[in-house]
Parts: sequence; structure tokens; C-alpha cells
Amino acid sequence: MTTECEASPSANTPDLAAASCAVALCTDAWTREHQSVLETTQSRYLANDAASDAYQRNLPTLIGMDNIRVFIACVANGMLIGAIDGAKASRLLYAAQIAKAATTPSSKKIAG
Repeated sequence: MTTECEASPSANTPDLAAASCAVALCTDAWTREHQSVLETTQSRYLANDAASDAYQRNLPTLIGMDNIRVFIACVANGMLIGAIDGAKASRLLYAAQIAKAATTPSSKKIAG
């Protein structure tokens, strides 16, 4: 299964379509890596570990609010399908939270 999507969401691309595309790309990477390693090693443990790495390598970058939202959708999906364990997902979601905070203009005014 090969999924083709736009390289990055455009202004006309709904968030849902971008998220669905990114989730499909990550899931496809997981599936291909899992099948390849399982055929080679016959080890489900090694196949799951390698597939998890492949899924995470295909996560979107944390640049811009659209990508941050898509990243969160991909991490959530990764948790649901077992591609990302809970501890790793917590760290990834925290990274998304920090990226969002860095991207969002602060409404606090400095007294002076």
C-alpha cells in the first residue's frame, strides 16, 4: 500500500485532509518496515521495534501550527495502533506543546 499526499498542507487544504494524509504516510511506513523485518528475521519483537522507528521517522516536523496539529494526530494514531508506546508518546506530545507555545504569540505584556 503506497499513499501519495502533498508534501505539505497548503492554505486550501483542510486540516482533516492533511492529518489523514500524514497518518496514512506514517502507518504505511510502519506496515512496510514491519513486513520487511518480519520476513528477514522472523522476529515480531524486532519487526515491531523497527516499524515503530519507521513510524516516528515519518512524523511531520513541528514547524507551524498546521504541522503541529497534524503531528498530534499522528502521535495519537501511533498510540492507538501500538506504533508508539505511552512513555514515548508523552514526550512527543510534550514536544508538540512546547512547539505550539513557541509558535503562538504571547498575549502577556511586559510591565515597564
